[in-house]
Amino acid sequence: MSAVKEAFYEKYAQAAIDQQIKYGIPSSVILAQMAFESGYGTSDLAANYNNYFGVKAGSSWKGPTIMKVDDHNYPEAFRVYGSVEESVENHSKVLMASRYRNCFKYSSTDYQNWAVQIRAAGYASDKTYAQKLINLIGENQLYKYDQMALEQARQRGVEIGYMRNGKAPSTPTSAPSKQLLNPLQGNWALPIDLSKVRLSSEYGVNRPGHKHGGLDLSTKGQNLPVFATEDNGKVTAVKPNNGAAGNMITVEYSRQDGTKFQTTYMHLSQIGVKKDDIVNAGQQIGVSGNTGDSTGPHLHFETKVLKQNGEWQRFNPALYLAELEVRGNMPVSLDKNGKDYLAEVRSSMSLGSGQTGNQLQQDQNMRLLANITNSNDPNKWLAYLMQQNGEQATGQDMFSELISSMFKAALGLVMKIKADEVADKMANNNSQTEANGQTQEDNNVVKRDRETVDVKALQQRASVNFDTECPEQQQSNGQRLA
Repeated sequence: MSAVKEAFYEKYAQAAIDQQIKYGIPSSVILAQMAFESGYGTSDLAANYNNYFGVKAGSSWKGPTIMKVDDHNYPEAFRVYGSVEESVENHSKVLMASRYRNCFKYSSTDYQNWAVQIRAAGYASDKTYAQKLINLIGENQLYKYDQMALEQARQRGVEIGYMRNGKAPSTPTSAPSKQLLNPLQGNWALPIDLSKVRLSSEYGVNRPGHKHGGLDLSTKGQNLPVFATEDNGKVTAVKPNNGAAGNMITVEYSRQDGTKFQTTYMHLSQIGVKKDDIVNAGQQIGVSGNTGDSTGPHLHFETKVLKQNGEWQRFNPALYLAELEVRGNMPVSLDKNGKDYLAEVRSSMSLGSGQTGNQLQQDQNMRLLANITNSNDPNKWLAYLMQQNGEQATGQDMFSELISSMFKAALGLVMKIKADEVADKMANNNSQTEANGQTQEDNNVVKRDRETVDVKALQQRASVNFDTECPEQQQSNGQRLA
């Protein structure tokens, strides 16, 4: 394989793997079609219009087009995409059409039959199209990416092809026995402070002429702020005095895994955003109230997920709230007759492995270190970890070594320290904190805003402190710390 071809496949391999996981289309087939149709990204359609699969406009396409002469030797309209990623995603959706239904009789690793069925369904007029794809896959060993997709799906805790027919693993529409959430990057927030509300009406209960489409959260006579729940949300509707719903806001979120959600807030006393605003998790967008057809101050909260057929489907907001709590590691009880309404569904969810899971584990370790050392100072964390591990720094870059050991040690810290010792230290810290009237300050000793640790700044800070406090050790070691 030439260096150009290898670079092309490596560049787009992960995008193809993600599509296999979502839709069940073999990664190898996606990459082979992508390379064949675009001339490894050099065709005019690919280079200038991001159309890497030669997809024609068709009657359903509402986006921009460009006229090009196709293999029939007369001009036709082809789709124009805003990015390569959009082209790859749209190619998968093209293959979701009923004409390609025979493809899905075969597994996501059976690239030979997929190639044959794609050609048979009329993707290309070239009678040798299937064999050309099969040859490309075999010659360049693209089938290895099919196996990589299976492994990644297993690690994420999702089923291959989960997006087919509108299935979305990130938030189930019914509580499963055990739900592994697809790891995602981003921040998460609850739509309202659940500790200050109680559930007054559940989702799906019968009402005169309809079923209740959301959760009613009684604010106990107060008007409380309401918040966006995820990052990069778009306000799609702002409707003051919207009949029975009162003042209403709808926010739409598009996640990295392709799923889309809508959250709707009703009966607000104040609206703090306008249509098309972009909002992030934890940003206040309004205030709960008693407008419209309401018997008292409360928030009516609804959730919808976008199905593959383009329709929005309501689902129980309790599932969404529980997911937010698990993703954000912020379990809050939702009171219903003295019991936590979210406890059961929350316990049925866990975060799958992946970058987000690692970040969560790192965050938990940092909070544990903060509690044990009763400090937010990373230098004290370093000192504690070094002491626990019995380590002594050596080499020219002492503090890079220390910082590296911090994260390694943090991952194994829970297993290293006895659980009862950790509990005792945390209890002692909490008692001392309450006695000093600083509970709130120490509870927030590590902020949960998911800012990354600036290792370079940490190294510089540790170096300065070391220079100040231990000059004699520098001299004895003959090291220059700059």
